[in-house]
Amino acid sequence: ISRQFSGSSRTAAHPAPQFAAGAAVKVSDGNAKNRAGQSLPAVTVTFPPANAGKGRAYYYEVAAVDEEGGERVAKRILSEGWCDPVGGPRYAKNVSCVFAKAGLPKVVRFFRVRPVGFFGAKGRAIESGR
Repeated sequence: ISRQFSGSSRTAAHPAPQFAAGAAVKVSDGNAKNRAGQSLPAVTVTFPPANAGKGRAYYYEVAAVDEEGGERVAKRILSEGWCDPVGGPRYAKNVSCVFAKAGLPKVVRFFRVRPVGFFGAKGRAIESGR
């Protein structure tokens, strides 16, 4: 492998994406339509983009954490503005993820969101209120 494509070169050129200080996860209850068009009880998790540092978020890991502290339900959400230039129209747009209530554990303590860069570098996670 050439030096240009080595893991250390990628890590240096593409650091882990980070949320801004004070970034918060918002959780709201409501209804959402499934693929069949049925309206079902759901939870929507909304958070700001992780664009505070030099790293770019490629996707986000959004997880429901149960009463034992385990991540029981998790989704990967592609960052809408991952390929936009810095400051592009989707670069600063909030991200939302919808979970069907039927698929969540009976007790969800909080939701955890972690940004992941294009080469897999993971940034600091933020969590909803406990």
